[in-house]
Amino acid sequence: MSDNKTEQKTRGKVGDYIFPWVSSFSALSIFMGIQFVVLAFMQITKISYTKFQGVYATLYALLGIFGLLFFSFFSRFFFSDRNSGIHYSKPQRLNIFIAIIIGFGLLGMVNIYMYIANSIADMMKEGVVAEEMEKYSESVDRYSNIEVETVPMADKLLYYVATVLLVPLGEEILFRGLTLGAFLKRYPAWLSIIISALIFGVCHGLSIHIGYAFMSGIIIGCVYCFTKNILYTYIIHMLFNFFGGTLGMILTDGWFNISENVQYKITATPYLIEIFMIVPTIILLISLGLRYRHENKMGLEKKKEEPSQEIIEEA
Repeated sequence: MSDNKTEQKTRGKVGDYIFPWVSSFSALSIFMGIQFVVLAFMQITKISYTKFQGVYATLYALLGIFGLLFFSFFSRFFFSDRNSGIHYSKPQRLNIFIAIIIGFGLLGMVNIYMYIANSIADMMKEGVVAEEMEKYSESVDRYSNIEVETVPMADKLLYYVATVLLVPLGEEILFRGLTLGAFLKRYPAWLSIIISALIFGVCHGLSIHIGYAFMSGIIIGCVYCFTKNILYTYIIHMLFNFFGGTLGMILTDGWFNISENVQYKITATPYLIEIFMIVPTIILLISLGLRYRHENKMGLEKKKEEPSQEIIEEA
């Protein structure tokens, strides 16, 4: 009997370590599969992806959110795991404020990263870094392959709504809630954050993008791990997408008839704030980490004081 119990425990432990990978891969397959289906639908119906990126982003983000939430609901019962990994609780004003600061600080770190990458590209000119920077610039510029005037205003609005509100929500559910949440239940926190950040980075494709996506995954992952609230990481992601690109597109795509000088002043102000927020962001992350460590320590001490389940069963 004891040998059978030992064998069952061993199998359970192996299954516990495999489960996060299976769960993450399944959730990622759902999200990417929905993107493929939407793109195929647009091709079949002859809706131009280049012209109607707003329609594409809105459709795949909405369907992706519902698909991931359904997967989360289904997996909770299929795997007999009541904790899906998507944590949400009533937000605290202080933590919302902290999330905003970290959002700007993360943008500041990415700005420095991009400045270094651009400097290397300028020095090498025809090197690998220069080529990757050119590919990256084309990938983030919606109008690199199409004239701004040819895109309907309605699609531009859909694109901004999807980029700032819908896509961040879908990605936070996928990469923080389902992926990081699954790993946190089976692996150490530091390893879970690194694994989820690697997956987050690789899924962003280009090498330049992978670098700062991985860095962002580490920081946002820490916030999710320390606060256990997806709302705060969603706020950070929204701020990142808005000030990291959408604001500049809104100012230049014909919505407002303003001069380039005014556009520069509007975009330069957040840039300075982002740089100044780097140090406070580091301090806040350390503070959140220390609080998380203290709460875990208190939780472990409380468990030690309680009689273990095994002792109760033997009795």
